Amino acid sequence: MFERFTAAARQVVVGAQEEARGLRHGHVGTEHLLLAILAGPDDPAAEVLIGMGLDHEAARRAVVRLLGPGDDAEVLASIGVDLDAVRAAVESAFGAGALDPPVDEGPRRRGWFRSGGSKPARSPFGQGRRRRWSSRCASPCG
Repeated sequence: MFERFTAAARQVVVGAQEEARGLRHGHVGTEHLLLAILAGPDDPAAEVLIGMGLDHEAARRAVVRLLGPGDDAEVLASIGVDLDAVRAAVESAFGAGALDPPVDEGPRRRGWFRSGGSKPARSPFGQGRRRRWSSRCASPCG
């Protein structure tokens, strides 16, 4: 979908995703696109908006005021939990992006898994074979 976008347009979309993630919003909306445009002051659209008196920080404050901080960050901050400090501690222990949502790797074939080699191995429960649960055993039977 994005292959038809210019490099600058793709950068704005990536920036919008980062803005949404930074605000802990579960979606990317037009408000995040606006923030991403304003974050790049060399962008002609940003020059116009900045010339009209709108800057990135003012727009970000307005987005937070209208949509909220997202993910209960305000409530947690009121009891002394600093989510930025928590994220920094987790990323220092487990690497950058450790708390980011997993990337969808596309559809997987039901019943197939990788067995350490490059060839997929067959699951015993694929294509018509079902697990039966019995009251006599705590694990699948047959």
